[in-house]
This record gives sequence, structure tokens and C-alpha cells, in this order.
Amino acid sequence: MAVLTEPLTVDALCEHHHVDEKHGHCVGCHAAALFRLTAHIHSLDRELAEIAYYSGLLHNVAKAAGKKGHHKRGRDILLTTPLEGFSENEQQMMALAAYFHRKKWKREKLETEISYHLLPRRLREPALLVASLVRLADGLDHSRTQASQIADYELPTTGPGIVWVAGPQAEKDARKANKKADMWSALVGLPLVVQPV
Repeated sequence: MAVLTEPLTVDALCEHHHVDEKHGHCVGCHAAALFRLTAHIHSLDRELAEIAYYSGLLHNVAKAAGKKGHHKRGRDILLTTPLEGFSENEQQMMALAAYFHRKKWKREKLETEISYHLLPRRLREPALLVASLVRLADGLDHSRTQASQIADYELPTTGPGIVWVAGPQAEKDARKANKKADMWSALVGLPLVVQPV
């Protein structure tokens, strides 16, 4: 894969790779919202909410070229394509989110995951938490309708959390989001359930 030296805008990257921006924007908004709703649990820098949004927007950057392996191709695109307004570490965080947005979460994958090892140690756990929220947010628009919205939530720091979603596709999206909550639950040690209203 050729490495670009001139930074691209996010819009140009999306256009070049035919990104489904409606779905990406929806996932990004859900990820940023979940970041804010869980701030009392993760205590991360508030500025990372923006990285959560852009990670969501770009999580499927390689999908137009085919579903199989698009999480790996998307990671590679985000690692090798300089983007205007983002540092190398921020792009590595977005690449990590792209890689982990699909397939079953397994912590042992970190042993060989390049986007994880490129990050400074101080950013690795924050990057994983952001990725886990993007993964969950992707489930919230599994229907690709942008119809499911977070209606309510209970997210205590010492027990199971619940997020309620509303909309005509809430049951389908909640079912997928529950599967994708595995990474968040494993990282923070708190179960999270997504339920349709």
C-alpha cells in the first residue's frame, strides 16, 4: 500500500473510499454520546470524545472494497494516510477502533495488533476504551437506518449498566449492540445491557 505524504481532509478520505457517511456519522454521534455518558466510569480526557466521533465516522473506511477483512484494511488506511487536523497518535487510535469494530473481542489479539503497539503505553488503554464505545455504537446502527436513538440509561460505577434505545429498528439494533458490548464490559469489568424501549 502506498503511503501518502500530503495530508487529506476527512471529507476527501471519505469520498476516495466511498464511505457510507450517513452510517458513519450516526456511529460517530453514538460513540461520542456514549463517551460522555460513561465519563464517570472511564475518566478519560474529554477531548477524546472527538476522537470517538471520528473513529465512528471512519470505522468502515474500507468496506466499499468488500466486507471480508475490511477492519484490517481500514486500520491500514488510517495508519498510512495522513489526515489534516489529527496527530499520528490520534490516527493510531482511530485505526485501533477500525480494527476492533468487528469480530469477537479477544484481548489476546493485542499481542500482535500493530495499531495497539504503535501507541505510547499511556494511550493504549484509553484507545481501547474509545474503540469499545465505537464497537458498541456500530451495533446501535446495525440496521443502517440511523433510526435507533439512545432514549435513557443507567450506568452505575459498581454494577451492571443499561442503555435503552428507541426507534422502529430498536430491537434489531439493541440485539447487535448487546453482542458488541463485550469489549466494553471486559475492559471496565461492568456488564452493559442494551434494551429496546
